Amino acid sequence: MMLFIICFSFFSSHSVSAEPVFLNNKNSYIKNFPTIYNPEVERWIYFFSKNQSSYLKLWLKRSYRYFPRMKKIFKAQGLPKDLVSMSLVESSLSPRAISSAKAVGYWQFIKPTALEFGLKINSWIDERQDFERSTQAAASYLYKLYIEFEDWLLAMSAYNMGENRLRGLIKKHQTSNFWKLYKKADFPRETSLYVPKILAANHILKRPSQYGLKNFVVLTPYNYDIFYIPGGSNLKKISIETGISLKELKKLNPSLKKYKIPQYIASHPIRIPKGQGELFSNWLDKQNK
Repeated sequence: MMLFIICFSFFSSHSVSAEPVFLNNKNSYIKNFPTIYNPEVERWIYFFSKNQSSYLKLWLKRSYRYFPRMKKIFKAQGLPKDLVSMSLVESSLSPRAISSAKAVGYWQFIKPTALEFGLKINSWIDERQDFERSTQAAASYLYKLYIEFEDWLLAMSAYNMGENRLRGLIKKHQTSNFWKLYKKADFPRETSLYVPKILAANHILKRPSQYGLKNFVVLTPYNYDIFYIPGGSNLKKISIETGISLKELKKLNPSLKKYKIPQYIASHPIRIPKGQGELFSNWLDKQNK
């Protein structure tokens, strides 16, 4: 049996009076993310903050849970932490988000790109819905895009529209300046909204109180243990025999399409609520006898 302890907190939510830290201005990674304040970005800051949009409240609530781990993953790849805000615009940090193009999960991967960056997708699992695995894949993809385009605005644009389309626009208009491409008639409207939204989100997340956001509810970061369970294990049975909530098991393991690990799998990692590891370990020991 293998056990790993990872420090996140778990499913509760609370209201905060002191300003929580979503993003800050410290950035020691290989290349800083640009801080841009222009009319395009200002328009979205106004939309999100002055109207106290439901999107923004949801973003603030969920980002407090997911961003700590996401920032660590991006740091390990040498990426600016501010890029994690892309996940808000992509999916509002929902593992169940699905686009019209059948992009899935926190980072809205279509199946070919997900497979290219090592995510498993089959009849029983979809790792696009796993917040750690999908973030690792997104970090690898963004690193690849930055190496090619040498600009974070272009890397984000390529993530949204596809690198082939962006290459064509750069070649056609003979410029790699995002804001010049932005003004071209054939620049995708979705991308022209996408990038300024992310830049606006970064401004607000760094200074929520400055934009009138105070005493809002946030979800505390996840806190769990990871165990490796044998193939054939059934989450419903685990819940019944351990007393661990099936709802909590599903929330911590959203990439599992079914309640059962296939019999042919030797072992599979599963997240268990922090504080219930000993209980689960005892159950697992019985299965191995």
